Amino acid sequence: MHRIEVINTLIKKYNFNNYLEIGVNDGQVFDKIEAKNKLGVDPDCDTYKISWHGKGMMFCDTSDNFFNQLDSNIKFDIIFIDGDHEREQVFRDITNSIKHLEKNGVIVVHDCSPANEKNTMESQRYGIWNGTVYLGLIDAVKTYNLNYYTVNTDWGCAILFPLNINLNSPRYRSSISWEDFDKNRIEILNLINIDKFKELLSL
Repeated sequence: MHRIEVINTLIKKYNFNNYLEIGVNDGQVFDKIEAKNKLGVDPDCDTYKISWHGKGMMFCDTSDNFFNQLDSNIKFDIIFIDGDHEREQVFRDITNSIKHLEKNGVIVVHDCSPANEKNTMESQRYGIWNGTVYLGLIDAVKTYNLNYYTVNTDWGCAILFPLNINLNSPRYRSSISWEDFDKNRIEILNLINIDKFKELLSL
């Protein structure tokens, strides 16, 4: 199951209409998402601040600048985070996404379960590079006490259900080693297989 299918499955299950994607890149995911209203954010998408891309709108700037300019009343049903894979940026993207998520919305975070430590390293940025997304995810989950699970497919797709979150919680910073993460990733990520994912959604 590709991340596209994970996202579209959630959209269909919960009748989501408003979709935000952080980190559009070449649009291979964005263009295939089956939501009525789609907005993408990527600093390299065009020279214009707002442009068309496929069947949705594109904001051509960093996610930090996007969220800084976004009206606090604008909310999304589902937000997909696949931008900068650095821990600090992932934490900020999750935090900012929570602020703009509908009450019963979900956040999907890609690259949460790297296959090996090499794939987390900066030297792999232009190869198979999952970065330190998993650490940013752990920090956010612990900071905000998020409900979540991770579908064990396509480098790990974490699904967050941030209900009744206190965004003023003290920042938690994980000090977990790669070895401990790798050994305990099932528990740390609440890792489930595709069949369990479908079962949870009663598909």
